[in-house]
Amino acid sequence: MKEYDDLIEELGGKVEKRDRLTQQIALMAATVAELDIEIDQLNIQIDELEESEEN
Repeated sequence: MKEYDDLIEELGGKVEKRDRLTQQIALMAATVAELDIEIDQLNIQIDELEESEEN
């Protein structure tokens, strides 16, 4: 029975680790999405400045 308990404990630890990593990945993906928006906004501002300098 000890082997069974050890396996159950190991499984629980791996599930917890997976859940933590899944949360970290979701947070990183959200951060990347925010950065993409900021990059797009900066590119628009740059384009606008370049156009205004040409005129």
